[in-house]
Amino acid sequence: MSSDNDNDKIVSHYLNQLRQALSDLPARRREPIIEEIAEHIRTGRDRLAHDDEVSVRQLLESLGDYESIRREAGLSALPGPSRFDPWVPWLLLFGGFLFGVGWFVGLVMLWESRVFSLRAKLLGTFIWPGGLFGTMILLGLPSAATSCSGSSTGSTHCVTTGFHLPQALGLPVLALSVILPIIVAAMLFRRIARLRA
Repeated sequence: MSSDNDNDKIVSHYLNQLRQALSDLPARRREPIIEEIAEHIRTGRDRLAHDDEVSVRQLLESLGDYESIRREAGLSALPGPSRFDPWVPWLLLFGGFLFGVGWFVGLVMLWESRVFSLRAKLLGTFIWPGGLFGTMILLGLPSAATSCSGSSTGSTHCVTTGFHLPQALGLPVLALSVILPIIVAAMLFRRIARLRA
């Protein structure tokens, strides 16, 4: 027997999936639709004889699938991934190693794709430019070096050259430059897998 908490999770998942399906709409149009459907669900659950998992799932099915709700909102059918879309996450991660060109190709494919949301496109663009190759460039920057020279008057003049971050800041930046592109690529892979399913 499922708990109320489990049923709440089912409803929350349904609404999140619906929000994703309606991501083409501007927020000012999308959110009232989501709220209206959420209200239908609340009212429907109040009328259920038993608020169990089977009843909740039947209630959600009675609202219609995501495609029909998209059509009612004036949107076309959800686009399926093209044969190039699965390459996008790989090119964003590793394309920089192809003379830097591969990452830009992946970026163009990301923005040309009809299956990724604006949020996904912005994340793919800015986290992390160049993908993991950008991290390699960061690692290859010359470390800071200080050279000093004395003058006949006894004063010393020192000059620091090269790139330097304090260790407390440098290590987190390095870790994030590896982890964040992988997280964004995983998000893009999940989007493609969800559409294929």
